[in-house]
Amino acid sequence: MLKHLLSLLKKGSLMDQAYNEAVEMIDVLGNMFDKSVKYLHSGIAPAEGQDTYTLDKRVNLLEQKLRRHIYNHLVLNKQQDLYMSLILVQIGVDLERVGDYIKNIYDLRRIAGELSFQGHEKELAELESKIKKMVPEVRAALENQDDVSATHIQNEYFPLAKLCDQRVEEILTGDGKTPGKSTAIRVLYYRYLKRVIAHFINVASAISNPYDRIGFHPDDII
Repeated sequence: MLKHLLSLLKKGSLMDQAYNEAVEMIDVLGNMFDKSVKYLHSGIAPAEGQDTYTLDKRVNLLEQKLRRHIYNHLVLNKQQDLYMSLILVQIGVDLERVGDYIKNIYDLRRIAGELSFQGHEKELAELESKIKKMVPEVRAALENQDDVSATHIQNEYFPLAKLCDQRVEEILTGDGKTPGKSTAIRVLYYRYLKRVIAHFINVASAISNPYDRIGFHPDDII
């Protein structure tokens, strides 16, 4: 459905602009995630104008522009493209949430200072690497209206979200010998990574699923 509707968009139309803003949001978020993770581990802040808070403002601005273009389109065109409008608004919401959680990752280092992941370093590095791989895949699926790739993204990355939940439960139900600050840092980081993954998966589901199933995933991966 989405692929067919997007193919009907006129280049330069309000809906086309909204669609392009969703794609640009993904680009900004990919850059934002890279810089935030680098800062998390190194403590070296990004250059002025490329810091997480500045990039997050760009994401928020793009979401507002997306909503404005969709609203203006619907005002001018009555019920035309209503279905696609709902989907693009939902995509914008999920992408804005990704920005919030990436900002939380940045704040983890900014507030806590030196970090310790108590033997979870290798697994967390793998999760970071997979998220960096996921971002362009989500972008390509949206840009190409590729529902097959979108379904693949859901199947491939949903287990990572479940892994994050599993680690949080293990840490919180541990023997209590780990210092409180270290425990909090690990729990929060796994949780933030889980939410970044989950909201990107929601975007993929908006490409492949009917509107009522956006954010819900096939039973065989849950």
